[in-house]
Amino acid sequence: MIYKFLNPEFLDKDYSDLKNLTSSGRKINVLSMAESARPHAAASLGRFVLYAAKDRLQALAVKERLDCFLGQGKAAVLPCKDDFLIYKQGGSADFKNQRVSVFRELLNRRLSALVVSPEAFMQYLPSPEVFLDSCVSLKEGEDREIYSLIDALTFSGYFRAERISAAGEFALRGDVLDIWPVADDPVRINFFGDHIESIRIIDPEAMIGIREVKEITVCPASEILIPKSRLSLTAAAVESQEIPKGADRQRLKSVAAGAVSRILGGVLSGFDWIIPLARESFSDIFEWLPKDTAIVYDEPKIITERLKGDYKEFYERVAHLTGSGEIYPIHVSSAVPEATCFAGASVFSSV
Repeated sequence: MIYKFLNPEFLDKDYSDLKNLTSSGRKINVLSMAESARPHAAASLGRFVLYAAKDRLQALAVKERLDCFLGQGKAAVLPCKDDFLIYKQGGSADFKNQRVSVFRELLNRRLSALVVSPEAFMQYLPSPEVFLDSCVSLKEGEDREIYSLIDALTFSGYFRAERISAAGEFALRGDVLDIWPVADDPVRINFFGDHIESIRIIDPEAMIGIREVKEITVCPASEILIPKSRLSLTAAAVESQEIPKGADRQRLKSVAAGAVSRILGGVLSGFDWIIPLARESFSDIFEWLPKDTAIVYDEPKIITERLKGDYKEFYERVAHLTGSGEIYPIHVSSAVPEATCFAGASVFSSV
């Protein structure tokens, strides 16, 4: 009932006017609106909202308020990466799962609002097409070669375990395959040879089936996704890079050799280092948004200044890591180009 009374038709005329103006596709400036009222105004627009908060702490607070107005679970925060340059082995599983969960909800159109901090505009995401192609669909009664399925799960970021205990894991015992998909309940798939006999949702504590389902879609557990057909090309792109003058040659050769081995082995989860060498598999945030999205900038001046500072820090870090042999000069394109950072927003209404 409360959602009904928060609808613009029950509110001040200014909310309805804002909704109508935004529907016209115009760029709207709203002055002197209380900070606590801004999420309510965003929720009243009657379309999907990308809400740009001024920092990560405010993003979390805005998400809670949007849940109050839109309904629980209808808004999400996309957590931003702290470092997408350094060569690292994986990173926090919970953090990766949070981000991948947001991608899944965006693809399934289950969200009404996405809240981001300024860094989100400069960070690449997997392209929606590559992400969707990396999903694994399974149906009761179909034939599926079990080891090719395991290969597909591993390639999309899942890790094999003796017994699943967290999202992003799978376990095989004879003809029984347990998978804990990201942002979903764990499932148990019973095979007879290569034939899927049954699919059951299982209790993660007791590890027993609680209900049977006819089909499931397992989304990737990683956002670093490159089609297998392009792995050798990506490895070749690494090998073709020239070592810049003044860089630590031995260190960079070692990093490159490790990268090539990892690429050809398909071990890509958490491997953000690869993004500028496989740009065709990645996109900016705007490619994930519905066409009628309204973008709400909370304190545009602060957001712009924050982005300028983030880019300055990014360029300085690129220069430092290039000299120390951790990255190549091409890694300056690990971030969405500063000149076009907001260009993608121009096709959307904004407030």
